[in-house]
Amino acid sequence: MLAKEVEQLIPGFQIEYEPCQTRSAIAEQWPRSLDDTSAFEDWGWKYDLTMNDLASKILKNIEPKYKKGRILNMPESTK
Repeated sequence: MLAKEVEQLIPGFQIEYEPCQTRSAIAEQWPRSLDDTSAFEDWGWKYDLTMNDLASKILKNIEPKYKKGRILNMPESTK
């Protein structure tokens, strides 16, 4: 899902990888969801990012040398 959002932000973006079986096995043991009820009740915390927001935040913080020469479909304030 994240790669699809990055494709929207960087035209022509492609990703290739080979999953690591060891790390994949560890990740498969992680819970599929977390109960954040206490955090919401105690701190008023809430998750309010879309996948596009997350992709934009990640790209915003990538070193400029990796963005050089690339067209980014992001508002100027987030580049």
